[in-house]
Amino acid sequence: MWSWMAEEIEERQRIKKEKEEIKRKEEEEKKRKEEKEKRVADQKDKEFKASIGKAVEAQMRVVCEEVLGRKVGQGEQPAVSATAEIRRRAVDIDADGKKIAEMESIRTKDEEIAKLKRTIADMQRLSCQSQGVQHDQELNAFRLDNQHLIQDVISLKEQVGELVRITKTGGSASTAVPVVVREKGKAVCTPTAGDYAKLSYAYRKVRDDKDMAEREVLALKERINRIGASMRTPTSVKTKRVTRKSISPPSNLRIRLTKAGSPTKAGGSGSKGPGGVKFVKLKDETRDDFGKRVCVELSKLKKKEIRVAMCGGITKLCDNQSIGNGHC
Repeated sequence: MWSWMAEEIEERQRIKKEKEEIKRKEEEEKKRKEEKEKRVADQKDKEFKASIGKAVEAQMRVVCEEVLGRKVGQGEQPAVSATAEIRRRAVDIDADGKKIAEMESIRTKDEEIAKLKRTIADMQRLSCQSQGVQHDQELNAFRLDNQHLIQDVISLKEQVGELVRITKTGGSASTAVPVVVREKGKAVCTPTAGDYAKLSYAYRKVRDDKDMAEREVLALKERINRIGASMRTPTSVKTKRVTRKSISPPSNLRIRLTKAGSPTKAGGSGSKGPGGVKFVKLKDETRDDFGKRVCVELSKLKKKEIRVAMCGGITKLCDNQSIGNGHC
């Protein structure tokens, strides 16, 4: 068993070493290949630079010949003379360029100034238009507010007039502000700031008048309630009156008529009242009329008896108090 495991381990290590060796060889081969490719690329780069240098030299020779206007020899160095010529031309070009740049800058400034002028004119026109629109909107808003304020003032004046009429009926004297009605056909003037100030003052005055009138109305109501409370009949007096009515004997009209017009007691078509008074029915008199007449006569007799009794009582009282003879 142990020998088998040892062989298995050795086999694995051998395979691992072989793999590492193969990998190492591949890396070395890759490095050699990269170095070779790099050398080839460097060689090609050098050749390309050399060819470029030759081409540039040839082109420079051609350019120098064109600049100098003559053919350059094989041993001659055209770079110095070409450079001087190029510098001279560059100076001329710079001078011309400066002039052109100055002219271009002047033209650009003129264009910018004209553009700014146009922009300022457009802004002024837009600001004038916006201010005009804003003024129109403010004017319309002021007119609407004025109309609403006029309506409020008119309604307040009407309320104040109503309160004044109420206070006049209660005994309070106040004057109502007349409502100004605009005549038809007249042109409406545009209100000014002074008109708005006057309108605001009138509104505050009407509001104060309204508050004062409301206070007067409340004071009058309280005064009326106090007067009514002072003039009310006390509960004790009402109780005494009810008790007195319940104690007093009932006065029934039917009983009076029965006693007055009974034929058995009267002994005929008439009747006798108190004190031997006889009531006789007239010829064309109905029973209802007779009853009414009897009731009236009985009332008169009763009042007379009460008066006589009062005179007798007063006389008796005077006699008892030794005042003298009483007179009814």
